[in-house]
Amino acid sequence: MKKILLGALVCAAVAGVVFYLSDEEKFKDTVDDLKNKADDAYGKVKDKFGKHKDEFENTMS
Repeated sequence: MKKILLGALVCAAVAGVVFYLSDEEKFKDTVDDLKNKADDAYGKVKDKFGKHKDEFENTMS
């Protein structure tokens, strides 16, 4: 199982390098898009847990 996961990781890394070398500008756009999506998802999770924290604090007070 470890060999399969390691092989998949190596293949993904090689594919990323090939993608980067083939079109550097598109690679940067893709990475920036992924960063923005990750930031949005993090913000939503942070807001949701913040609301739950406030509800919990109000309940415990």
